[in-house]
Amino acid sequence: PYTTLFRSDENKDYILITTPEGALKIQSFYGESRVKVVYLTLNDKERLLRCINREARQKNPDYNEVCRRFIADNKDFEKINPMNFKNIFCIETSQSINSCIGQWEEIYNNC
Repeated sequence: PYTTLFRSDENKDYILITTPEGALKIQSFYGESRVKVVYLTLNDKERLLRCINREARQKNPDYNEVCRRFIADNKDFEKINPMNFKNIFCIETSQSINSCIGQWEEIYNNC
């Protein structure tokens, strides 16, 4: 997924979770210098397993919906190469949560 960090004119920070298309539109509207895109990376196998495990914890798991969302996400994310963004940062989410938080803090503190 793409997480978009946006700094307003009032120096307030906003975090949005969006599709690549949404991130491009936000960056285009507010300007590339004010909008930073954070791309969360994870291989497909691990991403699907995490979705299945999350769904298994639901009272009434809907694995068809997991499959639908997985396929829809693949379509959304194949259209736009993340490296075409200006001000893009990547976080490798297959690592520990502490590593991911550390990566996020480094990105945020350097923006």
